Amino acid sequence: MDTNSGTRREDPPVPEYEQHVQDLDGDKVNIVTEQNDPVTRAEALDPPCTHDVQEAQRLERATAARLIKARKLSLVVDLDQTLVHATTSSLVDSWFIENKPASESLCKEMDIHRVILEDDESGIPHYIKLRNTVHGFLERISKKFELHIYTMGSHSYGLAVARLLDPTGTFFFDRIELSRIFPCEDAMVLILDDRSDVWTHSPNLIHVRPCMGIDLL
Repeated sequence: MDTNSGTRREDPPVPEYEQHVQDLDGDKVNIVTEQNDPVTRAEALDPPCTHDVQEAQRLERATAARLIKARKLSLVVDLDQTLVHATTSSLVDSWFIENKPASESLCKEMDIHRVILEDDESGIPHYIKLRNTVHGFLERISKKFELHIYTMGSHSYGLAVARLLDPTGTFFFDRIELSRIFPCEDAMVLILDDRSDVWTHSPNLIHVRPCMGIDLL
């Protein structure tokens, strides 16, 4: 109800469902997609120019229309310690090099990948451990949500991890976000992350346990 005008404000015609989704460790996560409060976005962002605002609004409307037609919501999925655990530790790299070929076999068994980013002139490798059951999780969740990757790293890092998680481009396509500005209105967005403080404890957040693993090597 709009208390100022006395008229009833209609919710957007999105699917209304309450669904239990199997999370990445096999626990149940209750997702409620009705009456979510607005997401509190990061305030430490440079104010956009008028052209950028207009373009963002146009894209937001187009995205909302596409999601409504597909009867989906948007799920913003964090990478680091949510879907993967990554490190650039020189100790891990030394261990990997000094213990070949046993280290290669162990990394294959544990789903750990050695990646050098395309635009990284330092050539320092990233060791990226995929979370257990992540491929099955993405397969299931993509049927209900349009998936977007969120990363605090570079675009090339997000792209490299996306290729590991989704080599055919079926789930994410090119939807890699480097900011916490969402692709559509807050009511149509959920977030999957191991950290709640990043999103100022938003009610739209699905909080999962951190993914760790490489430190065990």
